[in-house]
Amino acid sequence: GGSDSAPATLDVRRMLRSASCSALLSGWFAVHYFRALDSLVRLPGWAAAAPGAAGVLYACLPALGKVLFDIAVYEPVYDAVYLSLQGLLRGERLAPRELLSAVLAVWRRAPYYWAPADIINFSLVSTRLRPLYNAVASIPWSMHLSQSANA
Repeated sequence: GGSDSAPATLDVRRMLRSASCSALLSGWFAVHYFRALDSLVRLPGWAAAAPGAAGVLYACLPALGKVLFDIAVYEPVYDAVYLSLQGLLRGERLAPRELLSAVLAVWRRAPYYWAPADIINFSLVSTRLRPLYNAVASIPWSMHLSQSANA
């Protein structure tokens, strides 16, 4: 009993489209995004000085705020730009309704992947290394987006 399926082939154009989109969004854009996010979401001085358990709880708030912002705001924007760029690089233009449907379908799955990745990123990784961590974490996610964009 052998298989009659054709051998897998490498779609170089798709690979280059995905690499271009990921390099722009998970590279250049991510550097600026993480810097801006760190400057906007900070622990107030009064909370940093809080003693005991309250101080520990307050210390977690910036990371949790960044995770929520990343998933609620950045992720759908990232997905919309990624899927739009993929379409443009294929010579297509997604209708707004198609784009919204695709973004919502991907965004529904994003918290399951990005919440744990973001908790690590915003609580353990220095700002300087966050784009690198995010780029590595984005590899499987970009594969998923590429599959969605090219389905």
